[in-house]
Amino acid sequence: MGCNTSLPIDSLNNGSPNIVKCDKSEDTSDKSIDLNSINLSFIKRFTFNGIITDAKIINIKDGDTITVIMNINDKVNIYNIRMYGYDAGSAKSRSKSTNGVRARLLLINLLTSCGDKINDKMRSKDINKIIHDENKKIIKIHLMGFDKYDEIFAKIFLTDQNKFVHEIMIDSNLVHPYEDNASN
Repeated sequence: MGCNTSLPIDSLNNGSPNIVKCDKSEDTSDKSIDLNSINLSFIKRFTFNGIITDAKIINIKDGDTITVIMNINDKVNIYNIRMYGYDAGSAKSRSKSTNGVRARLLLINLLTSCGDKINDKMRSKDINKIIHDENKKIIKIHLMGFDKYDEIFAKIFLTDQNKFVHEIMIDSNLVHPYEDNASN
């Protein structure tokens, strides 16, 4: 998942609140922290639960998994997100007529500004390049913590349709309702 707990060295012994960051690219090889000397009573479990923030889609893997760029704890990072409320079939089917492929296309149309450039005849690699390079839409994402597979769980509200994405996706009959209580 790419998340790790980072503690500022100057806060380890003075009792101040610790900062938890999630960063795929952080290089901690030059930091020397004696993990045995950390007072565990000051460390909180990292959670995304309750965070609402802006995000930009850079990839839609299938009808229920997206990759976004968002700012958490003053750090801009890339995160994989599992959509709340439904399960979509695989979009990697050889048959372009599967519900998984159609669910992915619907999600692309809902969450990006480049749905008009994408169709079900295109290769996944070409679709990903268009989304990554051309999407300008910023979404509001409601993070809910981690699901039972330790994936980040989230809801997305579409103000232009006054609905959550999971409601639209379930109404489309391309996906199956699915509920997992996100853990913190």
